[in-house]
Amino acid sequence: MRNRNKRNLIIIIAIPMVLLFLLYQNFYRQPSSIDNLSLAKKFLDTKTTGSNNLICGPPDDWDCGYSRYQYYAIAANLQYYEKTGDSKYLQYATNFANTMPASAPEVCPNCICGMPDDFDCGNGEDQWETIYGFARLYEVTNNKTYLDFAEKVAATKPSNPPAWCDNCVCGPDKDWDCGHGAVQLGFYKAYEILYKLTGNIKYQSYMENLLNNFEDKTAMDRGIDSIIIYSYAAESTGNSRYLDIAKQKAIDLSSSNFPCGPPDKWQCPPQYKYYQAKLISLYSGIYKLTGDQQFLDNGSVDCGPNNDWVCSDPFLQAMMASAYYNTYKLTSDEKYLNYFNNLISNDALEKLNCSNFDCHDAEFNYYFAISMVNLK
Repeated sequence: MRNRNKRNLIIIIAIPMVLLFLLYQNFYRQPSSIDNLSLAKKFLDTKTTGSNNLICGPPDDWDCGYSRYQYYAIAANLQYYEKTGDSKYLQYATNFANTMPASAPEVCPNCICGMPDDFDCGNGEDQWETIYGFARLYEVTNNKTYLDFAEKVAATKPSNPPAWCDNCVCGPDKDWDCGHGAVQLGFYKAYEILYKLTGNIKYQSYMENLLNNFEDKTAMDRGIDSIIIYSYAAESTGNSRYLDIAKQKAIDLSSSNFPCGPPDKWQCPPQYKYYQAKLISLYSGIYKLTGDQQFLDNGSVDCGPNNDWVCSDPFLQAMMASAYYNTYKLTSDEKYLNYFNNLISNDALEKLNCSNFDCHDAEFNYYFAISMVNLK
């Protein structure tokens, strides 16, 4: 009897102690968090400086040199405005949209287009980015000038592509192989938003054409991006056929001579450095579906947990940071949050030549801002 009373007394004392501990955990322990929007704001508020013409930013320089950089500037400021409601950044976005870039680099001398009447951006990558950027501006501002321009760019097949991607062009009405998986996916997204905004079924047919004709002739990338486009299409349309294609391509990738990927080539060589972040993001999605964690611990041969957290350029740095942060959100493993924090630390930014949030190149500044704004 005495032992039973003693045991009951221990239970009576223990239960409130456990409850107090749980309350402490819930109310007093600070969760891991980052202020990604503040970091993005610092990049957006900084005018890039440098000796080339690919620099721009507030308060008075809205010409970033050529169309791709102009798109990044529009997208970064527009997305920040949507997240914060600060109209200053919507004004920045429209300032960039209303300015024709005028200083294309030597590697892509024809890569310029813009309002009011230049609809040929010279290559597929700049073409889809311009369509998408101006369609998004219309979506936010309801200014039909931007939609009209986006549709005219969409009706134009780019000409004079650069030598390093001379097959990276496509468009109506007969060419639906864009020569590169990333460009193919970009045009799919561009036509997708035009279909959403206009309801015009021709854009839906363009999307289907891109999926049905990809890799028929010139595609130079039959690896990661060719998986991503079909997995994206499966998610956006609910069509299981595209998911089956994505799965089969993932299987094919693992048995091919692709330089990195499953089953055991987890480090991408330097010439494929951007694929490392793409692989982490791709397999994070697979982990979300399967729970297979084998890829999540593999960093970049260029930067990451086994190196000094400084990538070869700010573009890759932002890609790797985003990949690790999204992996953290999927797994709740603090290790990946630590990876992320190391990649965006002031020390890492200084070593990247991005001191004071000036990377001396508009693409780097605005892509870093986009990456931070888009963290989920």
